Amino acid sequence: MDYHTAVRSTVKDMAKSGLRRVTFDSGYSRRLDSQARMNILEGVRRLNGEMMEETGRRFGADGVEISAHALCAPDHIDIQGRQYRKAEWDRINSGLKRPIGTLNCHHYTTPIIYGVSRPVYSEKELSEINRRSSETVEWKGREMTRYEASQKQRQLETAIRYAKDERNAMTAAGDKLGAAQARKKSAALGREYKAFCEKTGLTPRYERTRAMTGTIVGASPKILEKTAESGTMELPPFIVGKGLGAAAKNYSVIDKRTGLAYHFVEGTRIRNPKVFAGYNGVKPLNQEVVEGLVKEFGGSESKWQHAKGIGILDVGGEEIEAEVHWFQEPTVGKVKFKVKRWLYD
Repeated sequence: MDYHTAVRSTVKDMAKSGLRRVTFDSGYSRRLDSQARMNILEGVRRLNGEMMEETGRRFGADGVEISAHALCAPDHIDIQGRQYRKAEWDRINSGLKRPIGTLNCHHYTTPIIYGVSRPVYSEKELSEINRRSSETVEWKGREMTRYEASQKQRQLETAIRYAKDERNAMTAAGDKLGAAQARKKSAALGREYKAFCEKTGLTPRYERTRAMTGTIVGASPKILEKTAESGTMELPPFIVGKGLGAAAKNYSVIDKRTGLAYHFVEGTRIRNPKVFAGYNGVKPLNQEVVEGLVKEFGGSESKWQHAKGIGILDVGGEEIEAEVHWFQEPTVGKVKFKVKRWLYD
């Protein structure tokens, strides 16, 4: 199953027993959905790591290179992006309180031939990545590193989820006043989250603010339930290919709310594709839109269509479902993809 179905299935099964939080022997407690996400992702990372190790064993790797990313935690910043002989790395990693790839660490190791394999990052590039992690920003009079800001970002995301859970519980209980107050709290936290990300230069991760009672992955959203009988023309599903070449063409998908561009997860099957405007659609395309498409891409004015469907986008390494819209024309193909809405609460 896909990632989100796995999380929802796990949370649903555990919630039936009344479990809402996971409490450890140390006394630390974490939300059920947060712990489920962490465990599933860590399991995937562990499996990928074992596959990489097996690949390295087959080609005779005698070393490893550690991946690097911005907003790195202080305990891993000195080792990320570096190459080590295998024995040395085993010694270093076993001495870390958080071994690479565990306890929500996003690093991974790649097998290499030590002294032969060229490093992914130059010293200059690595220095810049580390500088950005340690760079300070200010929020409401408090100075913090970008890494610390990323932790504050996670706290805000958790607070938003709590507010949404409260709203859902109040709604289920029929408490309209309580639901309205929780909705206001959620909206206020959402505004603070947006302002915080803009001030600190962090990328908003709205998928982390959804409540687990949101859209179920695999379900068909109501917005796409129109059929050919109502004037909407259904299209055959299409798949975003894997690898290189024309058959594996991916697309840049713009979220106009943030201006950020994403790509489909390779192998994604675009579900429920439909034409709703233009040629064979329920309504015509705006003439200015058509003229702009022809000027930019060519094709026949009478054949351009506005279509929509459900696809999975790669959002910082996570797979998030979204309703996407695009334009298409037989001789041109599919162009100008955009996120219409993210399929989470």
